[in-house]
Amino acid sequence: MVNHRSRWKRRLINILESLLLILAMLALLALCAYLIWGKDGIWLVLVSFTIFLIVTPWISPIWLMRLYRAQPLNDYNFPFGAVLVRRLSRSAGLPVAPRLYYIPSAGLNAISTGHTHNSAIAVTDGLLKFLNKRELAGVLAHEISHIHNNDIWIMGLARLIGRLTSVMSQIGIVLLILNLPFLLAGEIPWLLVALLIFSPLVSTILQLGLSRIREYDADLYAVSLTDDPRGLAQALQKLDYIETGLWRRILFPGGYSSLPSILRSHPPTKRRIERLLSLQHPPR
Repeated sequence: MVNHRSRWKRRLINILESLLLILAMLALLALCAYLIWGKDGIWLVLVSFTIFLIVTPWISPIWLMRLYRAQPLNDYNFPFGAVLVRRLSRSAGLPVAPRLYYIPSAGLNAISTGHTHNSAIAVTDGLLKFLNKRELAGVLAHEISHIHNNDIWIMGLARLIGRLTSVMSQIGIVLLILNLPFLLAGEIPWLLVALLIFSPLVSTILQLGLSRIREYDADLYAVSLTDDPRGLAQALQKLDYIETGLWRRILFPGGYSSLPSILRSHPPTKRRIERLLSLQHPPR
């Protein structure tokens, strides 16, 4: 059984944190644009967002599947997965069930793309080999949660903001270098220089933080679809164990990551598992 009160409380916190991070990225971009071009820079940002909103719904997920050389899965070659995706999609209230694809790769991964009316999920050969049906249900529910929550669109928007911030930063630095003789004659605006240099890094850190929060939220919503926190937790534990490798487990039995948590797109697996298991009602 799932503690739904705790789940909804955490989902609300995740939504608020995601909104704050998006607003922080927008504020940073708007400040860079305003410092370089004034009000015209703000209009450039608005036009870019408008184009993004118009173009994104027309991008077909089939293009990404072709890029991965994915093959369609259906009721004939993978009946369990096809039926499971339809049932989870109905539980999530999706108007159209995502199309299921197979990627002939030994990697352990699942990919979701598209939006609620046109989406696709791809699973790798390695994932199908190492997960049982209960664990696979948790992973597919997690990917359907990304589609239901429009996480693909949200992270696409975050990447757009990050790229625009990087472009603004590069243009600003070039303008500063071209105007360096005039700046040396007067007072150098160090605050402006620091903003233009470090704004791409700050934007990237905010984007990675947003990605981690969306992963947490997808975990929570997946539990509401399966009513089985332990299934997804077992899948995460198994995937982490396999991907870590034998020698790393021997040398770093307590766990080791070459990147600090602030620079990772996914939360630590141990923390995700703890949060999932905490959603279970204590046994009577």
